Amino acid sequence: MRKRLFEQQLRKHADRATPDVREAIRSNPRYQAHIEATRAQRRSLPRRLFGSPKFAVGSMLFAVVLLVVFLAPSPEEERVAASAYFEFNPAIRIDLDEDDRFLGQEGINDDGEAFLDELGPLEDESIEAVIEILLDHAVETGRLSEKNPYLLYDVTGEDDERLDELSRQLEERIPEHVGDRIPDFAMMRGNQHAASDEEREDARHHGIGVMRLRMIETLKDAGAEQSFEELKELSVGELRKLLEDHGIDERPGPPGDMPGGHGP
Repeated sequence: MRKRLFEQQLRKHADRATPDVREAIRSNPRYQAHIEATRAQRRSLPRRLFGSPKFAVGSMLFAVVLLVVFLAPSPEEERVAASAYFEFNPAIRIDLDEDDRFLGQEGINDDGEAFLDELGPLEDESIEAVIEILLDHAVETGRLSEKNPYLLYDVTGEDDERLDELSRQLEERIPEHVGDRIPDFAMMRGNQHAASDEEREDARHHGIGVMRLRMIETLKDAGAEQSFEELKELSVGELRKLLEDHGIDERPGPPGDMPGGHGP
């Protein structure tokens, strides 16, 4: 009993006599000086980081990279040097750069949009490769066939000499590519030159392209008996034959550009 009581008194005395080590460390002047220096260093770190010459140079380089990434022109924003138009019921436009490589595409009527949607986005290809892709899909889906062997086309741009060369390439390459599958294939040059917004809207309203619209309007101005709706249902070849029957051999152009028709 006495022994247990003695042990308890001894523990209480030891607890009172044992110094608080942590408190002693905190109150030590050297420790306090170290803590204050560390806090001061932490407070100054952001200021040294963002105000340093290295950070300034890095920020400038990062800004330059952002400008290059976001302001560099995409293929669609590059300068269109020429455009090739095709109508075989679907009416489409293919934009080319100065090297005759693919830049962009557009469905001019609803059929043209559906046709291009089926193909998906075209890559950065040469005009020859793009045309082959278009023609193969047109034949495979029956848009070009023995019953509909006619293709109307035109090229537009600022360099007439270059356009003549592009037209020559198309007139050589296209028949070669589809002639063995469509023996009666016929390719005819239309006129997309200087198409106005009003003409484009009118053509789209009727579900055709500007080149066919000009052929039909030329026929109406020349006295064709058929109505506009009847003429719209004819193939390009049939429209071309009617133009010849009316003594019109030139490509129908913008209003006022054809003799005997399209006047104001």
